[in-house]
Amino acid sequence: MFGHYFGAWICAAAPLIAGLILKFFPPKKINHILGFGTRRTMVNQETWVYSHKVCANCLLIYCAVSLPIFAALLAIFSRLIESQLAYVFLYGVGFGLLAVVPTTIIVQIKAKKFSDKLAEQKESVLPEPVEFEPKT
Repeated sequence: MFGHYFGAWICAAAPLIAGLILKFFPPKKINHILGFGTRRTMVNQETWVYSHKVCANCLLIYCAVSLPIFAALLAIFSRLIESQLAYVFLYGVGFGLLAVVPTTIIVQIKAKKFSDKLAEQKESVLPEPVEFEPKT
């Protein structure tokens, strides 16, 4: 019985663990293995760093909201589902996976805005092209 509850809490707290790792130990270089690697977040180093900050904050905010809800639901329904303890674990998995969708959407939107703003800033810094007249 205890194992099901422990497993449920581990799965529900997985976004918290991932958020803390991304906040305090983000991947330094762009890579395809570690971190939040999508085409949009891997455009340049600045967008990579920014998107990991956003991702960590989203995961931590999600856990601050969802873990108390998960604890309340587990306390309320624990007596009802004692006969079917496998469902307790599935609830934990569900709460853990539920963090993926909103976090992905938010990070992608913010990364696009950030990279567009960065591109505009770089374009505004470039000097105007000077046309030279050919010598005759």
